[in-house]
Amino acid sequence: MGNLNKKIAAFKTQPFPANIKNRLERLQNTLATDCNSYSHLELFAEIYGAADEFMETLVYPFSPCAKGCDYCCHVPVEVTAIEAIIMTEMIDRNLQVGSVPPVNLRDPCPFLKNNECSIYANRPLVCRMFATLDTVEACIEDREHAMHSIKSNDFFLKIVMMWLVYNSSNLTISATLLPTVRDIREWFHSTPHERP
Repeated sequence: MGNLNKKIAAFKTQPFPANIKNRLERLQNTLATDCNSYSHLELFAEIYGAADEFMETLVYPFSPCAKGCDYCCHVPVEVTAIEAIIMTEMIDRNLQVGSVPPVNLRDPCPFLKNNECSIYANRPLVCRMFATLDTVEACIEDREHAMHSIKSNDFFLKIVMMWLVYNSSNLTISATLLPTVRDIREWFHSTPHERP
């Protein structure tokens, strides 16, 4: 337990690299002043790129998460309406709109195939920003443990809020007609459906 506490303390006290901070500040500035110069897919890609750089640099060195481990694919995965709409453009899947039957939030994610994420490059921000910081055993035993999530980072929360405001008036499907947030299992059928 002593080594684990030291690792988590090191994670919490590590310096925030200037290049990542600058990238996030530029992204905030773009969202605040220059959104219309970019398509929503370009902004989406920039946010995802910033999230990936952040996680690769600051979080994954402290995390036991690895390809093939899918415990976090059996927990609730909240996805905003706007992100779900944009995901349909990137992964060629239909969005489930209207009422949906109840889903079991412990069922596997509909995109989990052979213990791997089948949309890894286009996975939602909540998945992209999630990692355990202690041990895989804590995930296996489904007990409370140290983790990193999008809610752990004020920079990303602010960026996401700005991005949501921008996109709410710039998408072909009005997000106001959809629930604000749903689990990924509710947005997407468990079996892929081809577009008509």
